[in-house]
Amino acid sequence: MDFLAAVLQHVGYYITLLYPHVPTEILTIAFAVTPIFAGAHAGLKAPTSAAKRRKVIKTTDDTDTESEESILIPEAQSLSLTDAALFPIGAGLTLTGLYYLITHFDPALISKILNWQFIIMGTLAVSTMSTDFLGLLFDMAFPKAYYYDNITWYVQTHKRNHKAPDGRMNESPLPGLFSALPLPESLTQFLWSLREKATGKVMVKVYIWKFLRISTRLNLQTLLATMFAVGLQTYMLLVETPWYLNNVAGMAFVYTMLQVISPSTPSVGSLLLAVLFFYDIYFVFYTPIMVAVATKLDIPAKILIPRPGGMGLLGLGDIFVPGIQICFALKFDLWLHYFYQQRERTKADRDTPAISDEEPDDKSESKGKQLVKSKYEPATGNWGTRFWTGSRLAQQPKIIWGTSFSKPYFNATLTGYILGMLCTLVAMVVSGRGQPALLYLSPSVLGALYLTALKRGELKLLWNYSPDEEKDDKKQNDESKEKPKEKKPQKDKMEEASSKGTRFFYISLSFANKPSKTNALPAVGRSESPPARTPRSSKAKTLPKGWTMVEEPATPTKNPKVEPAAASSVKRAERARRRETLKGSES
Repeated sequence: MDFLAAVLQHVGYYITLLYPHVPTEILTIAFAVTPIFAGAHAGLKAPTSAAKRRKVIKTTDDTDTESEESILIPEAQSLSLTDAALFPIGAGLTLTGLYYLITHFDPALISKILNWQFIIMGTLAVSTMSTDFLGLLFDMAFPKAYYYDNITWYVQTHKRNHKAPDGRMNESPLPGLFSALPLPESLTQFLWSLREKATGKVMVKVYIWKFLRISTRLNLQTLLATMFAVGLQTYMLLVETPWYLNNVAGMAFVYTMLQVISPSTPSVGSLLLAVLFFYDIYFVFYTPIMVAVATKLDIPAKILIPRPGGMGLLGLGDIFVPGIQICFALKFDLWLHYFYQQRERTKADRDTPAISDEEPDDKSESKGKQLVKSKYEPATGNWGTRFWTGSRLAQQPKIIWGTSFSKPYFNATLTGYILGMLCTLVAMVVSGRGQPALLYLSPSVLGALYLTALKRGELKLLWNYSPDEEKDDKKQNDESKEKPKEKKPQKDKMEEASSKGTRFFYISLSFANKPSKTNALPAVGRSESPPARTPRSSKAKTLPKGWTMVEEPATPTKNPKVEPAAASSVKRAERARRRETLKGSES
C-alpha cells in the first residue's frame, strides 16, 4: 500500500507540473505536424506501379483533373547515402561558424544580415504555401462537386449551374446545404463571376527599363499569394518579427522543402535520422553551441511558442528531417495502392485495342510475366470536393478517386512522430532544460516505419522501393521528345517601351483569355492583295547545235488585272511567234 501511495503521489505531482504546459504542447505539436501533413500530400507524384495517363480528363467546368505544379517550386532532388553521411558534418561546421560570429560580433547585426540573405528563399516559400492555402479556401467555397439530397452534383461553370446525373439543375453557386438558401440574383451572378475569375489566368507584364522584363500568365491565387509574401518579408525585415509571423515563414520553408528534397531509398532516410540522433545529443548536452545559436539569433529557422515563464522554441530541423521520412512513407503507400492492383496480362488484354480504366505494360516486374497496370488518378488537391462529397467511394466523383487510398505507413510514422514530440516536451518540462528532439523522434519514426512493414510482411518491398525510378522514367520520356521549334516573340508594349526608351517603369495586369483561332495577322495595315512573287533565278541552258536564244519582250505591267480569256490568247500568240522564229533559224 505504501508503494502504491508513493506511485500515486508522483503521478499527481507530474500531472500538476505538466498541466499549465498542456496548451503550449498542443500548439507546438500543431505547428510541427501541419507542414508535414500538407507537404507530404502536396508532393505526391505518379508512382511507377501505375500506368501513365495518356490524356488529361476534362471535368464539367472545363478544368483539368491534373493539378498544376507550382511554377515556384523547383524539381525535386533526392538525397543519396553520401549526402546523408556528410550532412551532419556540414551542419556542424555551419553551427560552429554561427556560434563564433555571435560571440565576437553583435547577434542583432548577424540576424539582420542572415534575414536579408534569406529574403528570396523566404518569399518563394511563403508564396508557395499561400498559393496552396488560397486554393484550399477556394475549393472549400466552390468545389467541383458536392453531395446533397442523396445525389452528387457537378459544377458547370460555363453554364453557371450544378447538374445532377439525372438531369436536374441547380443554379445556386454554393455547395451542400447552402445550395438550398435563396439568394438574390445579383449575389448569385457575383459569386459565379468570382468563381470564373479565380479559376482564370492573369497576364502579368513588368518592365523596368533594361534591367527587368517579365511576361507570364499566373493564376489569380498565385498573384495574390506572391503579393502577400513580398509584403510579409518586407514587414519582417523593416519593422519587426512577431512570433506568429516567424512561425508562418518557418512553416512555409518546411512545407516547400519537403516537396523539393526526398530520400532516394528508405536506407538513406534511416541513415540520416541515425547520424543526426548522435549529432543532436552531442550539440545539446555536451556543448553550449546549439542552445546559444537558437536563442540569440532572431531568424525564421525555428518555431516560437509562448509558454509560462518565457518563449519555447522548436528547430526547423526537428520538423524537416523526420518529415522527409514521413513523406517517403506516404509515397510508398501510394505505390503499394497501385502495385496491388496489377494483374497478369491475359489473352483478352492482348486482343483488346484499348482498355478504359487500365493500360497494358510490357515491362514486367516479375520474371516471364507481363502485367496490366491501373491508370494513375491524381492524388493531390481537391480538398473541398473531398469534404463536400464525403468518404463513401460510391458518391465520389471520378476527379477525386485517386485521393482515396490506404495510408498505413504514413499514419504509423505520423503517429510515431507525435508520440516522440510528446516525450520531448514532457522530458523538457520535467528536467527543466532543453532536450535534443531527435533523441526521441528518430527512434519513434523509424520504429513505426519498420515495425509496420514487418507486421504487414512488406519489409522487402519497402527496402527495395525508390521514388527515383519515377524521375528516371520521366527523364527518358523528356529526352525522347523532340525539341519544339522556337517561336518568334510578338512585339508588345514592353518591347516598344524598351526600344523607344520613353518608359522607365511599366506594369500591366489583365485577365488572359483563351487564344482565338482567327487570322494571326494584325487588322491594321493588312494588305488586301497577295504579295508579289519573287522571280526565279535564270539558269544557263544548253541549246542544240545551230539553235539561238531569242529574248521575249517584257510583259506590260500597267494593268496587272488581265481577263482570263485575253491572257490565254496572248500566250497562244507568243508560242506561235516563237515556233516561227525557231523554224527560220533552223532553215
